[in-house]
Amino acid sequence: VPSQWVKDLAVFKFGFPENKIEIWPVGIKTSLLNRNIRYDCLVYFKRRSNEELDKVIKFLETKNLTYNVLSYGNYSESDLELLANQSRFCFLLNGTESQGIAVQEIMGTGTPMFVWDISNWDDQGPEWSVPATSIPYWSDQCGEKFYHESEMNKTFEKFYAKIGEYDPRNFVEDTLSYKVSVNRLLEIFNAN
Repeated sequence: VPSQWVKDLAVFKFGFPENKIEIWPVGIKTSLLNRNIRYDCLVYFKRRSNEELDKVIKFLETKNLTYNVLSYGNYSESDLELLANQSRFCFLLNGTESQGIAVQEIMGTGTPMFVWDISNWDDQGPEWSVPATSIPYWSDQCGEKFYHESEMNKTFEKFYAKIGEYDPRNFVEDTLSYKVSVNRLLEIFNAN
């Protein structure tokens, strides 16, 4: 499975034996550093409500920030890379991700992440609910996250004040590169 929360779902909700499930995220390619900032923000929108998207847009507009919105299923891979490289940061408004490949590709461009995260996967109803996230692979070097709209402004002020200090590309290289992914896969096969 691609992440810890997906393993937890398989073990604790679907009844798979824990020792039969391994976590293996696929490798993520980091793009050449080709940052050419033309916009303040790339909004990545996937599996969240239009009401939440409206709140994000209103928030950005009150801050006088320029933005582009990429909606899941309505862009190409080249659009994603181009707009990530042209944006000072990414505002991630995303449902749960089993791995979050597109999110990690954005991070791989060096684009800092401002994340309105969620805490549960409940796509099949409350009886199947498990703790989950929009960003199963994350560290403080990637950006900042918050869970409730009431935290948005305070978290953003912290994020924007140190926007030049984040290095999500380094995080991707250290934890999700092709080399790291292949080595993890070899560990899994050698252990079994």
